[in-house]
Parts: sequence; C-alpha cells; structure tokens
Amino acid sequence: DVTPLSLGIDTMGGIMATGGQTTTLPANKYTKTGYSFNGWNTEQNPTPDNPGRVYEDGAPFTTPADSSDITLYAQWAYTTIITFNGNGETSGTMNPQTIVAGTPQNLTKNTFARTNATFIGWNTVENPTPENPGISYEDQAEFIADTTQHEDITLYAQWTINSYTITVTTNNATVKVNGTTVSNNGTVSVQYGAQVTVEVTYSERDERS
Repeated sequence: DVTPLSLGIDTMGGIMATGGQTTTLPANKYTKTGYSFNGWNTEQNPTPDNPGRVYEDGAPFTTPADSSDITLYAQWAYTTIITFNGNGETSGTMNPQTIVAGTPQNLTKNTFARTNATFIGWNTVENPTPENPGISYEDQAEFIADTTQHEDITLYAQWTINSYTITVTTNNATVKVNGTTVSNNGTVSVQYGAQVTVEVTYSERDERS
C-alpha cells in the first residue's frame, strides 16, 4: 500500500502527495530583506557534516514510500546591490544590479557616455588617487559578492579625456603650437597623451625692450 504524504514547505503551507509519487514543488513565496532565495533543503541549517538534500525552486520531488512528513526549509544567500554612478556622464542610465553571494556574475555592460571622453572601467572610488586607489573593475567584469554579509556598493565610471583645448595668449609674439601658428586668444585641440611643442618668437623691437 502507498500512504499519502504531507510535504511541508517551511511555513508556506504544504502539499499532499502519495508515497513514491513525483510531484512539482510549489514556487517560493518568501522574501527576506538583504537576501536572495537560494532553493530548499531538508535541513534548516545545512553543514558540511549534515548537508541535507537540496532542491531548486519548482523542482520535481519524489516522495519516500513511508509515511514520514517532510519539511523543506528555504535557504538564503546574502546579496550585494550595485549602484552604477556615471561620474560626469552626459548621457545614459543604468539600473542597480543585484548579485547573489557566492555566485559569480558579470557586471552589467556600461551604457553611460561622456562628451570628449572614453570609458575605461569602474572603481569603488569616485576619483582614485595613489593614497586611495579603490578597487577597479573592467566593463562587464566578473563580480563575486561577499558571502559573509549583505552589502551595497557604488561603482563610479572612470573616464579618460580624448582631447584638450589650449587657449593661447601671444602677447605680441608669434606662437606656433605643433608647427601651426596661433593668433592671440586662439585655441588648439590636442589629443590626450600627445606631445605638445610650443615655439615663441618675439620681434626685434620686443627683444630690445
């Protein structure tokens, strides 16, 4: 004979199943602040010595043939909520990203843009310095959340300037920037990292004075 079995899902309620029957576990309805649901276990607090049996949400479950009632306990994992800060962006928006502790996940692809600048990655510090370098992440880098605590962090977009504008005051001299003569209060655009050569020539009258 087979005996009806009551399968309790923690305190969410239960389902009735016949011993030896395969059924589908109901979808989890619990929430816990600062955590993500991480499946079910026959142990409330599984350990390496007593790991219990693990079931995913909505997984098939075959009940034992005896008449024992079974309780499945919700398992929880810490989460990290990442807020993306454009740090001077001129366009684009990004939603926060939730990452479950212990589960490697790639950061959301950057969608910020900044005029005359190139995105070079993220940092936990808005303006990193040698004294406070922060932690750097490339775009879509793998991120592993802390397994010991819930934490929320902000990642700041990092940028390099594509070019600079130099304004030249000639003071009655002839000024060349990278070989090009520039008028008084004229401007020159220079690529970031490029070498700049400035030649200044005064007239004979200005030299005598």
